[in-house]
Amino acid sequence: LCCTMSMTDYTIVSISLYSRKTSKYDDEDIDSASGSLQLPPLLPPANERDQKDYYYGVRIITGAQGEAGTVDPGVYLRLTGTKAGSSKIYLTGGWLSWLSGGGCELISRGFDDLVIRCEESLGEIQVVELGNEKGWSSAVSNAVGAHWYVDFVMIHNFQSEQIKEFPCYHWIGDGEFVTFTSETATLHDIKGNDILSQQRKKQIEIRRKQYQWHVKTDEEIKLGLPGNIAANKNMFALPPDEQWEKTKLADFTVDGITSASALGPGVIAGSINDLSFYEDLVRKIKDPVVKNYLFEGGRWTSDVEFGRQILNGVNPVIVRKCDTLPSNFPVTNEMVRGFLCRGLSLQQEMNVGRVYIIDLKIMHGLKCKEGQYSCAPICLLYVNMCGQLVPIAIQLQQQPGEDNPIFLPSDNWFDWLVAKMYFNSAFGQLHQMSSHYLCCHSAMEAYGIATMRNIPDAHPVLKLLRPAFRYTMAINCNARLTLINPGGMIDQVWSIGGEGRLELVKRACGAYRVQHTNIKCSMEDRGVGDASALPNYYYRDDGLKLWEAMESYVQDVLGMFYKSDAEVKGDSEIQEWAADVHTNGFPAYSHETRGDHCSSLSNVFFAPEGRGFPRSIESLKDLVQYCTLIMFTGSVQHSAVNFGQFENLSFIPCSPLSLYKPPPTKKGELSFQDMIDCLPSKYESFLHVATTSTLSQHSPDEIYLIQYTRERFTEQNIKDKVTKFLWKLEEISTTIRERNKPLDIKYEWLLPENIPQSITI
Repeated sequence: LCCTMSMTDYTIVSISLYSRKTSKYDDEDIDSASGSLQLPPLLPPANERDQKDYYYGVRIITGAQGEAGTVDPGVYLRLTGTKAGSSKIYLTGGWLSWLSGGGCELISRGFDDLVIRCEESLGEIQVVELGNEKGWSSAVSNAVGAHWYVDFVMIHNFQSEQIKEFPCYHWIGDGEFVTFTSETATLHDIKGNDILSQQRKKQIEIRRKQYQWHVKTDEEIKLGLPGNIAANKNMFALPPDEQWEKTKLADFTVDGITSASALGPGVIAGSINDLSFYEDLVRKIKDPVVKNYLFEGGRWTSDVEFGRQILNGVNPVIVRKCDTLPSNFPVTNEMVRGFLCRGLSLQQEMNVGRVYIIDLKIMHGLKCKEGQYSCAPICLLYVNMCGQLVPIAIQLQQQPGEDNPIFLPSDNWFDWLVAKMYFNSAFGQLHQMSSHYLCCHSAMEAYGIATMRNIPDAHPVLKLLRPAFRYTMAINCNARLTLINPGGMIDQVWSIGGEGRLELVKRACGAYRVQHTNIKCSMEDRGVGDASALPNYYYRDDGLKLWEAMESYVQDVLGMFYKSDAEVKGDSEIQEWAADVHTNGFPAYSHETRGDHCSSLSNVFFAPEGRGFPRSIESLKDLVQYCTLIMFTGSVQHSAVNFGQFENLSFIPCSPLSLYKPPPTKKGELSFQDMIDCLPSKYESFLHVATTSTLSQHSPDEIYLIQYTRERFTEQNIKDKVTKFLWKLEEISTTIRERNKPLDIKYEWLLPENIPQSITI
């Protein structure tokens, strides 16, 4: 980096340890106007200064997370300015300090605050480098882990009196170094600045070695999943910035142990005689005092609860407006007339937008484990006079016939209840592999890898998107190792485990398009955007508000850096990013010549191509849309489809993911015992409930959307945009809380204070 610049000798003339509290920063050091940590005067007294020398004050802020600090003797600082660059300045003292050059001497131990004296001027500091010499870790640091996490560095140029922040936010391991700059900038903004241009180039070269794409096998290619990190199933082989920190790792391990130990000996042995076992199981795993609304007065059996879960449960993205019945779903007006409470015919109700449908044909013919069963149901739903969405007809298989009756609310109570159970079984399995894993986890990992490989830290797009990737690669490695792997948790718990699961993944990938998690596009495509026709759809109402807030924020920030579409098209970093996502992030669609722009849904969603990420970004509008899509998917969308799993899926009779009897082929023959007999065993039930409990947990070190920080941006005008975004989130939170007050079951998954910024579980 500094090879073309003169090397200036340094002496550390004074150093003092910055006093830290247990909070991230001392409150008195926070400037309420800017949120910046203020640098105290570090200039040595005049009688100790050589007037011919040049002085720079440095504050290094170590992160507040566990084990972020370091005692390694090999940690160093290097500065590059507009006039010169430095040699390495070792920070922790000891015998290595002589390597710094110029007789470097540490006056006292510690490295938070220091003053550097130079015989020549460095000019204004452009680049900061922090590193840790390989192999110099001390015995203490080896015992606790040789990693150092730095939030940011502040530089005080005493000659110009300029104070600059240099955001870092990286782990620095043994033998590693990071470089970082102060200002947010695109390539266009630093045109002609060789120092910053070279720093960006070098940073991306290093990142592309750290963040390599997994080379898929032929079988993996056939599945069609988005690209993933080369570490694949080894979380500890990930780049340090992507690994779980100690708090998260410990909590995840303890949660699993707690779920297992809560049962006690013998609880998962023996047969099941009634439904009380399933309720007791939920309470034992979670907490005896937890109030699970599904148990209240048999709520889980009601049609209103069934419809509520369709709209506001963990899979609220499937239901569609029904204009015409599928030819293989021969529901007649006579069948459902008694449930249409406005005196209109079924076709008339469809014409005014009060009839909805879920067709799970994607589940048709999936192979189940021996002795287990699934189905591919179609469900017709209707908005009643109370504004409630309720089911009015369910067919459990795709091919109509005498052995595949259409079940109705007027049928035998057990017939109707079991029909809803079988529907929920298929619905739940599709949710986990498609709406949850594919559309959120897998897609976000692909976005994260490409972003880190192609966009440097100083770029506004990186600063916008980086919070959305925290822990995602790590949790996906864990999922590939324990959850969706052959013989893993899903294979043990689901009817379609094994071969059927793989076929479902393949079909889901074949139907996937990147704009599925664009809530505006999704609502329009499914015809469910009209709140007057389909009320009480809180996922839609809250999600749209959050999308619009994010979109406005992204537009505000990116609009400050791109003044024309030509500048977007001319940004090689953005274009290389788009090409990497297109080719390696979504390889199943890499042959397509266009991306999924969602500009005309009637053409795009059913077009033969245009399902993946575009090869290039042609306008500021497109860049804003795709950045919003990524931020929304990793936060809002994942929160909507994940954190309600315990509440909605833990009571197994309501949503059994494995069934031991084939779907009923006749009406009037089912009994209570038949229903009990089709449900999973005690062991499978334990795995099911323990998994929903773990997946619904928030980590102690979770960072929520409402905590979105301004730290990565140093510019006050951009920090003001972040503040505006946070105020909007507060406003949305207030609106949701007011809406929730009269509700028996409050929809709280999309409260900004409940939405993690990224996929951490």
